Amino acid sequence: MKKRLLTLAVASALAMPFAAQGEVKVKISEDTGITLGFRLQTFYLHNDDDVVAPSDENEFLVRRARLRLKGDVTKYFSAFLQTEFADDNLRDPNQSGLSGGGVRMIDAFITVKPWEFFQINAGELMSPASRQNTTSSGAMMAWDRPLQQNKTLTWGTRSVGSLQTRTLGFTNAGLKGDVDVRDLGVTLFGFYPFSDLVSGKYYVGVYQGSDQTFEDSKRYTARLQVNLFDTEPGYYNNSTYFGKKKTIAVGAAYDMQDDVAQEAVTGAGVDYRWYSVDAFLDYPLGPGSLTLEGAYNNLDLDGAGVLVNSATNAPLSATSAKQAEGDGFYVETGYFIPALGGLPGGWQPWFLYEKWDAGLEAGSYDAFRAGLTYVWRGHDANIKFGYEKIDPKAAGLPDIDTFGVGFFMNY
Repeated sequence: MKKRLLTLAVASALAMPFAAQGEVKVKISEDTGITLGFRLQTFYLHNDDDVVAPSDENEFLVRRARLRLKGDVTKYFSAFLQTEFADDNLRDPNQSGLSGGGVRMIDAFITVKPWEFFQINAGELMSPASRQNTTSSGAMMAWDRPLQQNKTLTWGTRSVGSLQTRTLGFTNAGLKGDVDVRDLGVTLFGFYPFSDLVSGKYYVGVYQGSDQTFEDSKRYTARLQVNLFDTEPGYYNNSTYFGKKKTIAVGAAYDMQDDVAQEAVTGAGVDYRWYSVDAFLDYPLGPGSLTLEGAYNNLDLDGAGVLVNSATNAPLSATSAKQAEGDGFYVETGYFIPALGGLPGGWQPWFLYEKWDAGLEAGSYDAFRAGLTYVWRGHDANIKFGYEKIDPKAAGLPDIDTFGVGFFMNY
């Protein structure tokens, strides 16, 4: 009987109109309930025919298709699951009769939350290696994350261009984890309001890290963030709040793992170190709201050459680690203009510039994006128009131009 009631409750909730937060909440008892949601991002891209195959010059993509489920079991105990659409090639290289795409689990963690300033998250989850690592993929401003954001460990120690859809091979050291992007481990997280003006949050975590390790070492990550004015109390931030917040934030993160892989020539273990310092502003200005974000990032891979898997001796990438490491920065800004032209929502022009210096021309690049977002209802429903240009510094590598139209929805 209870199963039937729960099934009816879930079905009824799915039939309800969109919730204000883009979620469906089913309350079962005072402390028990289920929250359902989804995320869908679909793109049309026009790619530079100098760097892609003719068949990929114009393409349609599903960038993210996710189902989210949060279960509150008690007041202090909850679980979160998130799945994502994956291309069939990830599951069946021979395409033997499968239709549509495959689905994989990308988040699976338990939260124990006795207090706001002391929360334990354990399982498959995002490590807090930077502000962008802890910014929701459903709440981006400049189309998606900066190219150099993927330099962190389980994101591949690489840069990703073509509006965050194609790895730049000349930047890629090839490191990865047991689960890509996320990691397996435990994060201690807490938020605390010191006053009406100042608040802060911290992250400290230990994770499985690289799965090509020279030794059985673990990954350690720490991040600290301080906000003035409005708070950002959750584990994840937004990269713009469309005028809903007035906040200034500064943060810093450190990410490390010893002996993440083996150097091909010397056979020595290679250590991974990542440092990040960031700043963020979302502030009412004139008829709208100004958003500004920037960060300095540094990746150290011991100046190594090509990395290999210590168990199989197979190269992780054709690109050397010293070509992937280095330092860089990005800055992005946008201005939200509400209710322009009598349409619902508003408009947000935005701009991103970034630079990565590998210490040699190979691996170094400049990049910028510019675009316009029609904001139908915040991050829950918007359309983005974007252009990206990448200027590799190595001789003989052409500039890379990409134009895109993206449809973004959260519920």
